[in-house]
Amino acid sequence: MNATPTMHCPDCRVELQAIKLVAPTSLGFRGEPAAHRELEYAALEATSTGRFLGRIPSLGFVCGFICPDCGRINFYGVGHESKTNVQL
Repeated sequence: MNATPTMHCPDCRVELQAIKLVAPTSLGFRGEPAAHRELEYAALEATSTGRFLGRIPSLGFVCGFICPDCGRINFYGVGHESKTNVQL
């Protein structure tokens, strides 16, 4: 059995709730986000891979947990190879 441990807030010891972190990929007509994608992270020394697209190689995704009492958010990096194994 592959149980996910319960995480608690380091400040108030309340059980944390999983959240999804998203960022706009482009802006619509009135400046609102037209589309979203999950946040990713890269190595500090990573540089752009191309002239036109300017894509920086990603190492994985940023996952988050929030405390429903105090609002503290904890971030965790999850590598691409283990993303399918994360149970949020």
